[in-house]
Amino acid sequence: MDLTGKYERAPLDHYETEEWVTRVLLRHVKFTEIWEPAVGKGRMLRELMAGGYNIVGTDIHDYGHGYEIKNFLDAADDWNGDIVTNPPFDIADLFIHKALSLTRNSGGKVAMLLRNEFDCAAARKKVFGFPFDMKIVLQKRPRWIDGSTGSPRHNYAWYIWDWKTTRDPVIRYDK
Repeated sequence: MDLTGKYERAPLDHYETEEWVTRVLLRHVKFTEIWEPAVGKGRMLRELMAGGYNIVGTDIHDYGHGYEIKNFLDAADDWNGDIVTNPPFDIADLFIHKALSLTRNSGGKVAMLLRNEFDCAAARKKVFGFPFDMKIVLQKRPRWIDGSTGSPRHNYAWYIWDWKTTRDPVIRYDK
């Protein structure tokens, strides 16, 4: 922490997702096989596994937990399953477009944990047409820094795209 009391950004935007956040997602969405491409130390992956899913975990950096080192944005093959992740904030748009591209042919789902206002930008309008399916607004704010005592600053939501959706998008609320 610097002298102003603010936290410095973690390298590669590595912030582990609290377990309860993943459990909220699992209450609302059913998946097939899941790829978690920003696995970090595996906190979200372990929660998805506890939900009964087969998981493939990769990350661009080796955090020492045995997951495959792979740059998600360089992936070339289609993925025959679903993609679930908390993407690095600065490249979230790239992660969404890549995940949609990789899951299109198999009809998979994409779930991204993003700031609640992510869908407000006019430049993102196209990504919220088909196959956008659902927004799950978290009514509690995630804590990104273990041991921090301040109130978390931002609201978050799960954004879900489903290539097999036949409905208009829905918004749900959960804590």
